[in-house]
Amino acid sequence: MAFSSAVLLTDLNDFITPSQACIKPLPSKAPAASPSVYEVSLDTAPANATPSISLDDCLACSGCITSAESVLVQQQSDSEVERVLQENRRAKEEGRLAEVKVVIVSISPQSRASLGAKYGLDPTSVHQRLISFWKGLGVEYIFDTSFARDVSLLEGGREFVERYHLKHGSGLNSSTPPVDALSISNTPLPMLASSCPGWICYAEKTHPNLLPYISTTKSPQQTLGTLVKSYFAPRISLHRSQIYHISIMPCYDKKLEASRPDFAVDGVRDVDCVLSTGEVDRMLTNRGIDLRTVPEGEMLSLFTKAVMTPTGPRLVGTEGSSSGGYLSYIFRYAAQALFGIPLSLADMQQSFGTPERGFQVREGRNSDYTTYELWLENKCVLRFVRCYGFRNIQNVVRKIGGGTRGTALRRRKADPDDNRVDYVEVMACPGGCINGGGQIPVADAIGIDTNTQQKAALGGSLKSYAQAEAVYQLTSANGIQFPEQNEAVITVFQDWLGVGLGSSNPGDSAVTQLERDMLRTQYHGVEKTDIAGVIGSGW
Repeated sequence: MAFSSAVLLTDLNDFITPSQACIKPLPSKAPAASPSVYEVSLDTAPANATPSISLDDCLACSGCITSAESVLVQQQSDSEVERVLQENRRAKEEGRLAEVKVVIVSISPQSRASLGAKYGLDPTSVHQRLISFWKGLGVEYIFDTSFARDVSLLEGGREFVERYHLKHGSGLNSSTPPVDALSISNTPLPMLASSCPGWICYAEKTHPNLLPYISTTKSPQQTLGTLVKSYFAPRISLHRSQIYHISIMPCYDKKLEASRPDFAVDGVRDVDCVLSTGEVDRMLTNRGIDLRTVPEGEMLSLFTKAVMTPTGPRLVGTEGSSSGGYLSYIFRYAAQALFGIPLSLADMQQSFGTPERGFQVREGRNSDYTTYELWLENKCVLRFVRCYGFRNIQNVVRKIGGGTRGTALRRRKADPDDNRVDYVEVMACPGGCINGGGQIPVADAIGIDTNTQQKAALGGSLKSYAQAEAVYQLTSANGIQFPEQNEAVITVFQDWLGVGLGSSNPGDSAVTQLERDMLRTQYHGVEKTDIAGVIGSGW
């Protein structure tokens, strides 16, 4: 049997291991000594077998030898979205209003940037035009994933402070409350970022000893899924099953993330379907629509990271990298919460002070590996690392305890604290999320003025990810808004989660159980399956 349209193999640059085939065991109809195993190939398969690959199969299969981003399944595709929208229209026409789903779309900032690079539009204009496009298809609400990223950043900072207290004590800022060690047992340092599902899938399948190090804070996609289904739905008098939530992301691995059982309540997922940026562009193309011709729609204030200007609402930026700014924000958060040291965005750009007392930025062997350090009294009290791409990830994996020991990231020296690392911003894609496999390949930017020096550094022409990066950074021109300055984010923590946050030091408030239940998750090591006998010399 040929591959169905539910499964596509794509030419991606962030795979885990090269693959020639995907296998799935099937029961044999005829008596046999052992179960038959059929290969799902691009050609044909036995006529008596109709193999199917679901998202859960893909996520749970330790024998999978492609990146999760190389698999698209029918339940997470633009065709499935079209089906749901068509069913909604038919139900309305036939008067079956109780069966109509309230469809919600959330748009990631990286996807906006990729679309902006293709069409020569700034992120705010892309967002407003997508509002009109989706509204025309019957979508009720369009949200901004950047809002949920603020929630995730703030929660990630709070989790890091918890772990640091457990590992090192109270730091120098005595105002931070003590931590209940039992509540975060088995959560050592370094804390590894958790927003990249490709990295999570890799760690669960190949390095389960790393799982205690991975941050339990949900990614922005799943945080917004929780907000939509558990916070927003009751406020509009809907059950979570009455909402169909679509997430637009730069990465195919987000489809796998949304399918995890951990992100469902009573069988209803927080995110029902994930579309890549390219799939959204395909929906536009299939309708003969040029995004530049779509009128700008009205932007909601709910779950949107924007400010009002004389020319109307404008999306605002987030500090740090286009992968979410986790390292930058959590570093500054920890410096303030643990040591009472306020760091500005300018401080995070370059080294200052002295090696004995100050902030140091150390470039690695390539642009995707950088170390950030805070020194006090001739001692490094915070050391964070940015690590993008599997080439760098492999180096980090080797340095974390040498396999199963589970010690902190370090080299062999007389004083292990000399190279202790406290946090690693891990992303599977070289260049980070802006270079996700689901982004739109663009030969040349249309109408976007990019930095001449940046062009020269890239040999005179910008690659697709660099074009998207340039568009992404345009939101920063409207200002950078910190999570603790976002009143709507504070409302979520205070009114829903029961967490009182002070803007001067949000780390002062203890973590509540509801906060853990709603904003944090867990990971599961996958038992390795030996498939050498199945594939044999076909590897």
